[in-house]
Amino acid sequence: MGPVGVTPDMNLFESLADHGEIGVWFVLPQYVNELGQAPEILPKLRSSKVMAVAGGPVSPDSAAEVNKFVRVFNLTGTTEGFLTGNLLVDQDDFLHFAFHPYSGFDFREVEPGVYENWVVRNEKWSLFQGIFYTFPNAQEVGTGQKFPALLVELNDPEPSDDAVLEQLVAAVQKQIQKADALSLYKGYLQKDCIIFADQERPFVRTDKLTIKRQATLNLYQQDIEKFYISRGDEAGWAVRAR
Repeated sequence: MGPVGVTPDMNLFESLADHGEIGVWFVLPQYVNELGQAPEILPKLRSSKVMAVAGGPVSPDSAAEVNKFVRVFNLTGTTEGFLTGNLLVDQDDFLHFAFHPYSGFDFREVEPGVYENWVVRNEKWSLFQGIFYTFPNAQEVGTGQKFPALLVELNDPEPSDDAVLEQLVAAVQKQIQKADALSLYKGYLQKDCIIFADQERPFVRTDKLTIKRQATLNLYQQDIEKFYISRGDEAGWAVRAR
């Protein structure tokens, strides 16, 4: 969002609301969250038709405040598949999604009350199925490895002391166990299958600071290949990318 060189903060939002005659806003979730806590700006949004938001979840409370003044349209999509044919829902249901039938979505129950989102290819609906434009010949998408590994980017320099490094690995494992306890498929990430990223090669990020997965995997392709070659069919190590 312009003008170039101006930080997209609440001051800019207020200025655009005052002078821009904005009909449709298209913003990232963090701005909706901030707007929900800016009561002096919200009334200025009444003249707009809709505020579309994509890129991650919004705060239900903040978005509800924004929704009182301008309709919040919650969108979902993927980097690889673009937007997914979202349909407009009732304004009070702004946290929910409705998908166009041509998206080919099929929600399949995998355990009571839990569904997986499958995309069923239909050549007649190609304009609505961006995932098959990105992967035109794919039936399934994956790495082909026998077990997963975790590539970790540290905020601080990696400790050189082995004892401190072991504590770090243990802390990462604790978080893995927490996530695993909430996962439908448990035990997929085996103990210590961790690769610590090189600080000289930071993860590749988008403008909204989410990680570009494929670009980051390409950056660490050799390290990942070496990891799996050295492990064979067994897991149980934490390594450093170099």
